[in-house]
Amino acid sequence: MNCIINCVTNSDETSNYMANIISFLGVIVACIAVCYSVAVARMNIRSNSRQAWINQLRSELVEFLSIVSKLTKFLQNNHMSEPEVLNEYEMLLKKIQMVSLLINKDKTPHTKLLNLLKDTADLISDLINNNRSIFNNNQIIIQDIISKKEEIITSSQSIIKTEWEKVKIGK
Repeated sequence: MNCIINCVTNSDETSNYMANIISFLGVIVACIAVCYSVAVARMNIRSNSRQAWINQLRSELVEFLSIVSKLTKFLQNNHMSEPEVLNEYEMLLKKIQMVSLLINKDKTPHTKLLNLLKDTADLISDLINNNRSIFNNNQIIIQDIISKKEEIITSSQSIIKTEWEKVKIGK
């Protein structure tokens, strides 16, 4: 209380005192602004990185499903030579590896998606091997492939939606 009375009665001391308080408040406000800017920048970086990850995963899955469709169609109608089939199958396996590198194997939905991709590749392999045999049951395998493709789409949509929700809130 004495300080306030002294400050009021002594104008030079009051102005120095007020200048110090204003300077101190200015420093506090500047620190808060810097901390807020850093937090916003981090959220933006994380969101942008997550969005890029979503786009890359989506692209890899689209290419995977496109190769599956192409191989299924051409193997069903015998319109591809064996080297072409093997080349496309190799591309299919590369897409699985890329998705494997993109996903988090500690998350159940991610491992489920990867297993669906591998199962589909196994079915394509069966289809390739059946085309080489006299007796084949391609229709059964093709139906299984179609079913797996639908499961891949459903599973990937769930993963992408979950990650997109994180992007929207800036996580």
